[in-house]
Amino acid sequence: MIIFIVNYYFDDKDIANKFANVFESVSVPNSVDRHKLLETEFITRFSQYVGDGCSNINADLVANCIDNLKIGKASGLDGLMAEHLSFALLRTQLWSCICRYFSQFYLNIV
Repeated sequence: MIIFIVNYYFDDKDIANKFANVFESVSVPNSVDRHKLLETEFITRFSQYVGDGCSNINADLVANCIDNLKIGKASGLDGLMAEHLSFALLRTQLWSCICRYFSQFYLNIV
């Protein structure tokens, strides 16, 4: 059994929550009113969504997406650059953590 440790967390749910907390902390809306409007629109549209959605995310898909990131681009609000993901020392563990994060995210929405 392989145990993944991310920032001293080793439980899958704790790791996914840590990722969620980091991304939430850097995703602060510029306008509360506009944010609420867009959130309502998203929820309305998402409730009508039909399809497989995110349920088929796996390590191969994540690896393929990371491998296709363009190197040398500016980071996002979270400070992550393509290089952070592309050249990570423990790439397979990173892919697994990202899969778990998105799987947990998907389960919380559905």
